[in-house]
Amino acid sequence: MADDDRFGLTGTASIVTGGSAGIGRACVLLLAELGSSVCVVDRDETASTATVKAIEAADGAALAVVGDVRETAVAEEAVRATLEEFGRIDVLVNNAGGMFAAPAQEITDGGWSAVMALNLDATFRFCRAVAPAMRAAGKGSIVNVASVVGIAASPGAAHYGAAKAAVINLTRSLALEWAPAIRVNCVAPDFVRTDGTEKLMSDADRERIAALVPLGRLAAPGDVANAVAFLASDLASFVAGQTLVVDGGTLYRGRLDFAPSPGD
Repeated sequence: MADDDRFGLTGTASIVTGGSAGIGRACVLLLAELGSSVCVVDRDETASTATVKAIEAADGAALAVVGDVRETAVAEEAVRATLEEFGRIDVLVNNAGGMFAAPAQEITDGGWSAVMALNLDATFRFCRAVAPAMRAAGKGSIVNVASVVGIAASPGAAHYGAAKAAVINLTRSLALEWAPAIRVNCVAPDFVRTDGTEKLMSDADRERIAALVPLGRLAAPGDVANAVAFLASDLASFVAGQTLVVDGGTLYRGRLDFAPSPGD
């Protein structure tokens, strides 16, 4: 689908978790536009099928693997299906994630484990699953989606912050362990306007937060997808173990400025 190959993604194959909506869908569509065949991994079969059809309608190639990314079998099936359909795996984007807002003292064992399983455990399992194929090919790129919350403290998100901080450290460790064959990097967005985050914020919160972002707005999913595509591509061929913050400058403001309004 790409007219040029400055990104080095033409003829490659990618796996994107949580690829049917939000940041994940933006990553899927951009990677396909840049010439990569894409495996969309998501538990939403209807949305995944729609995403695959959108790529195929634009003369791209895609397939869907429907399942819970927290399950090892789903990671293994994504690898199997991608190798069978496209013959290779060049890029993995670990995008699937999620949270619920809660004071730390109110987070139950089950709630803590659920956030860790989705954000950290699934990331590791997919990394582990794609590594043999990438190492055998002598080249591969993994991009993990973390969060600014994994770098700076955020009230009401201790579980999510801990999970994303672990993803950032996992990225660094794998970057060293799997070099030079596999580059492993990370993006750390802050507030992004997706269906998921829309449910967490009131209109008043969105307006207040957007006014505080130095670049003057909340991020769109495509803003994060652009950073992911860069790290996945040959343009970042000498970048490994890095966390690229995509936040409009919010990291350098006090985190309490961005906490939900009292009573919300």
